[in-house]
Amino acid sequence: MATAEDVLSVEDHNTCEIEATVVTGFEAQAKEEIFEKLGTPSTSSRGKVNFYVAVADCKKILKLSSIDNATVILKHYEDFEFANDEESIMQQLRALIPEISWDLGLRVWHNFFSFPHPISTSPRGSVNEDESFEAEKSQSSAEENNLVMENQSDQTTDSATNQSETAEPDPKRIKESSWDPCLPAFRVTCYRSGKHIFQSPTAAANFGGEINNYFGWNVSMKKFDIEIILNIEQDHVYVSLALTRESLHRRNLTSFGPTTLRPTIAYNMLRFCRIKMGEVVCDPMCGGGSIPVEGVINWPKAIHLCGDIHEQASPRTKDNIDALNAKRLETGLKTLPLSVFRWDACKLPLQNESVDVFITDLPFGKRSGSKLRNCHLYPQTLMEMARVCKLETGRACLLTQDKKNLVKSLMSMESLWRRGPTLAINIGGLAAGVFLLHRTTRRYMTKDELLKDRQLRDEHRQQKQLKHQQHQKHSDNSS
Repeated sequence: MATAEDVLSVEDHNTCEIEATVVTGFEAQAKEEIFEKLGTPSTSSRGKVNFYVAVADCKKILKLSSIDNATVILKHYEDFEFANDEESIMQQLRALIPEISWDLGLRVWHNFFSFPHPISTSPRGSVNEDESFEAEKSQSSAEENNLVMENQSDQTTDSATNQSETAEPDPKRIKESSWDPCLPAFRVTCYRSGKHIFQSPTAAANFGGEINNYFGWNVSMKKFDIEIILNIEQDHVYVSLALTRESLHRRNLTSFGPTTLRPTIAYNMLRFCRIKMGEVVCDPMCGGGSIPVEGVINWPKAIHLCGDIHEQASPRTKDNIDALNAKRLETGLKTLPLSVFRWDACKLPLQNESVDVFITDLPFGKRSGSKLRNCHLYPQTLMEMARVCKLETGRACLLTQDKKNLVKSLMSMESLWRRGPTLAINIGGLAAGVFLLHRTTRRYMTKDELLKDRQLRDEHRQQKQLKHQQHQKHSDNSS
């Protein structure tokens, strides 16, 4: 993979490297969307995609529906040679500050956020910084006490043991400094994976402390303007600025339930189905409506239906689509049509072979229902979807953590459903699977029809055996 230096060596610095997070397992779908909407190729690693984009176009990444968070990478240090003791390593990290492309990073940052005063990227005390500081100092002289270093609670992963721990702030490294309203507030978050002789809070404290010394910026863990991320993956160190304050999965929903599916997961499932114009897409267990809402936004030329048996699910979905349409009307956009029903997924009020794509988040049997109940629910739902789904071209995309029950149910319906690719994804630490199924050419039959068909098959088998016996007897007599 090309490094940030390869691109940032361009004199005008008009290109930047973006790193976006995606639910583990959906990296391929994110890469497809990036190429489709931004026209740029990307590379991926576990839970991440990296790509280059023009600084002028960087805000377009907010239109990506497959990603959760995004950062702009300022500097890569491949094959970083860590010293043999912690103190020396901290000195190494502090020494990186002057080498980082702060100017480029803040140019990108300004496309996403605003600050009422100019932000200097010159070291505190330099000529350029002093000129900028004196021009702004007269605007405000208010000061308040602030904490110079508040370590961000971050997650530390040790690849040797494959365990993670939450790092708490180190109170020994907290000290006071004056607050300058003309300067931005920042915090440092350190994400570390691999085996090292230091902890993430220590790295964040030293790196952030040096940034405070270098720029004089204010420090605040909660009321920050700029979030600086120090990434340490084995011997790869890189620094980035956060371009999102919260996950993008919250942008289209206003009403959340106890088991609401993240819209970024819903979008990736929809993309996995390869939905075509004019197709009928149905979520028979819609919950809060994550899947149909993402579907109607991103595939408006398809027909979207959804419903749920729970009494609060349909109103919650309707609230979400109404809130979304209200925002669209404010910006002069057309409202999005979405049919919402209350129904039983095992007894859908839909005609045979009327739906092109079924896509749903099945009950995991944890927060909702139970795995014992899934033993009966899954086969009944699959049978009903087989009735309503179009033959041969129809498909179903099912998300579940209860993979055992789903696979068992599918084994008894091989004549109705053919398994396609399965994606292994991570949802809040749970190992789940996204199953893509294809409808076979076998027509759905009622219980009576199945019984009659089975009888006819048995009669045909008996007749065939009888003919074989007669032929064998005739052959024996002839010999």
